[in-house]
Amino acid sequence: MQFYMRIPAFERSVFEFAAPRTVILTTPNREYNANYEHIQDNDLRHGDHRFEWTRQEFREWTDHICEKFGYDCRISGIDDVDEKLGTPTQMGVFTKNG
Repeated sequence: MQFYMRIPAFERSVFEFAAPRTVILTTPNREYNANYEHIQDNDLRHGDHRFEWTRQEFREWTDHICEKFGYDCRISGIDDVDEKLGTPTQMGVFTKNG
């Protein structure tokens, strides 16, 4: 997963150097893929995706960003809600502290 090696550079570029007041990021919820018949275990939903996070992985990453770069984050789902699997897409709205 070469993309995972790029995440620290992305984090610094956006959250440290650019440091905007608000950042909005979305990512597919990998858990929700179980609702799609054409997707096998560990397949990505779209060929353009580099990775897809579970809700827990996304929460852990947003917590890391908030702690390291001084942001608060509100996570919400986008689209239909599956009671067990959440929503197809998850969104984090980061707001700079201070």
